[in-house]
Amino acid sequence: MMTLRVFSSVRFLVDEPVSKVTVETPEGAYTLLPRHIDAVLTVVPSILSFVNKNGDEEFVALDDGILVKQGTRVFVASIKGVRSQDLGSLEIILKDEIYTLSEREKKSRTALAILEANILRKFQTQVRELHE
Repeated sequence: MMTLRVFSSVRFLVDEPVSKVTVETPEGAYTLLPRHIDAVLTVVPSILSFVNKNGDEEFVALDDGILVKQGTRVFVASIKGVRSQDLGSLEIILKDEIYTLSEREKKSRTALAILEANILRKFQTQVRELHE
């Protein structure tokens, strides 16, 4: 068995014993087993799968990240991640997450546009005052 720890920038997603981990990298899919050599891998946005101690396969949708396998410990760090026990519910969770992110991004972009417009107005005012 290996210990798998997957965490995003806001929370731990997995911290438990597993017998197998499959992850997607820029070079393709890698499956890690307890006796495999140590490795450091770049993770691309994809679905990481693992087999828990009960023999059930579970999934974690990940954004870009990094995986480190050291002995029987596997650490995965990603900016964003969502865990699920089946792919169907993972798709629903991801759509909700993407919608929430889209709404936040729209609000952030609007706030940034207002900030930029205010800076430009102040700059134009200062330039006019210098020329007068």
